[in-house]
Amino acid sequence: MKRHDYTYGSLGGWLNFSLGLVVGGGMGAWVCWGPIDTRWLFIALTATIALIVATCCGLWGNAAWEKVSGVLSVMADIW
Repeated sequence: MKRHDYTYGSLGGWLNFSLGLVVGGGMGAWVCWGPIDTRWLFIALTATIALIVATCCGLWGNAAWEKVSGVLSVMADIW
């Protein structure tokens, strides 16, 4: 296994980033939907969460996806 494969996971950096952006956007919208009243604050926080998740998934690949799936399972248990 090359270092590149270990760092970016099996999907590649940009694909991980793109999927992380979509999943992070969904997570951000789910978290911010109830407690945030202002539309612009909702959009800003959702975009921030999406970018954080996307960056982590793009840099760390499969290791980040394991953490994201763990967070999603905890969020599903709370909901």
